[in-house]
Amino acid sequence: MVRLFSFLMSFLTATILTASTSQAQTGFGEYFPPWEMADLTGPEVFPGPKEWRFTSHPNPFNPSTHITYSLPREGLVFLAVYNAQGREVARLLEGYKEAGYYSALWDGRDTAGSMVSTGVYFARLEVRDSQGKVLYLNTAKLLLAK
Repeated sequence: MVRLFSFLMSFLTATILTASTSQAQTGFGEYFPPWEMADLTGPEVFPGPKEWRFTSHPNPFNPSTHITYSLPREGLVFLAVYNAQGREVARLLEGYKEAGYYSALWDGRDTAGSMVSTGVYFARLEVRDSQGKVLYLNTAKLLLAK
């Protein structure tokens, strides 16, 4: 049961994140070779991401937004939200992650737990390897509308 739940969660998360036109479509916007879709017996139930992805939905949002990202390789991940002046409002993640699909929720609160005001914010995702070299760096604009 846990394995089935894990597969379903991975599948649903991945359908939002990636698409490749050179493979078979699953019907949910995600593309995989047929043998990867049908094989549930191997040690890895779901194929890992092939490229970096970083998005948020819904956007504009109220009161919360999901920030989704994929890591084609492992690394130290930093995910934070900044205001228009460049000040860090909330740190959502700082830690090591394996390659895979992930999601973080920002509920519109700052590090003190207070609701932030309506406006434009920026989510910044940075991934570094074990030597500190930046593997991926991207910023997404978020609009909090009340």
